[in-house]
Formats: sequence, structure tokens, C-alpha cells
Amino acid sequence: MVREYLEMDLQAAGFGDMELIEHMVLYDDQPLAGNTFEQPERIVPQDVQIAQTPILRKHSWNMFRYKVN
Repeated sequence: MVREYLEMDLQAAGFGDMELIEHMVLYDDQPLAGNTFEQPERIVPQDVQIAQTPILRKHSWNMFRYKVN
């Protein structure tokens, strides 16, 4: 779990030219929050706008998908 905002810098030597094609995040301001019967969709995967340098939000889980050219 990320506890502060971070800029991601990925170095994947040996894979050639890579392009970020998808970034999704699970996030809530409350680190112990969860889905309940009353709020079943409080925390759901959300698409994130693709950026040159992705920002990882605190208290988040991130998924990145890359295309190898």
C-alpha cells in the first residue's frame, strides 16, 4: 500500500520499447475502508488518465498494463 503520493519510474531493461496503455486504481481516503452491504461499490476499480509519469496516490492499489513494441 502506498502511504504517500509517489511518481512512478519504471525501468524494464530487456523488454525494448514499452508503452503504458492502461492504468487502473482502487482508492479511498480512508485506508481501512471497504465495501459493505450498505455501500457495495464504495471502492471499485477506476480508470486513470494515462500520464508520462504516473502518480501513485496514497492508500491505493494500482494496476498498469504495458504494450511491448
